[in-house]
Amino acid sequence: MKRFFTFTFIFLCLTVNAYALQVISPAAGETASINISVKDLNVIKTPFKSVKAFSSSPDIEVNIEGSNVLIKFTGSEIKTKDLVITDDKGNVYPLILVPSNIPLEVIKLDIKETGEDDEIQSIGSKLSTSTYINTIKSLVKSMYLEKMPMGYSVENLNKDITEWNEVKKVLKKRYRGPHFIGEVYELTALTDNVVLSENEFYTKGIIAVSIDLHNLKKDESTKLYIVRKK
Repeated sequence: MKRFFTFTFIFLCLTVNAYALQVISPAAGETASINISVKDLNVIKTPFKSVKAFSSSPDIEVNIEGSNVLIKFTGSEIKTKDLVITDDKGNVYPLILVPSNIPLEVIKLDIKETGEDDEIQSIGSKLSTSTYINTIKSLVKSMYLEKMPMGYSVENLNKDITEWNEVKKVLKKRYRGPHFIGEVYELTALTDNVVLSENEFYTKGIIAVSIDLHNLKKDESTKLYIVRKK
């Protein structure tokens, strides 16, 4: 598999102008969204000398070639995936991958420069990348199992914050920890055939989203789990 990626990447370098190029400018710690091909190789070109990339999704294959991150979609269910990239200083760049029926895609990271005192670097400097990912996954799992995560406090709420005509949205619980805030919502369909996607719930500061059920009939409910930066 490594040989396949190497060969494909060399071919890409010779023909990159023939393919679409996305340019994004994320700040460290802020979640950005990118489109990826479900049928061809995807290349994320970074300015980092020592780049690392991790994903909790089993449906994508991630490899590193120099300063580039190579992504191959291997799943059958076309839904958003997560990817976390770290730079030479340990800054974290969470990405939401949106699988699409497009040809080979090249994404260039045009990183915003930040000062040494910028608070955006705080989480990346306090947590290693693996700890960062594991902490988020553990928090989501604890919320799903309705268990108290170590080091967190919990508020039991029942706050109606409905935003759309099709779905009632109620904030049920809020978990507060040293680095992250977890929220549990109950979503109830007010009309028939409501289709939910994690990508719809990503806003500034949100770094993870999980939904139990994506397709709802009228009056059916599901849980929505959100993790935010503190």
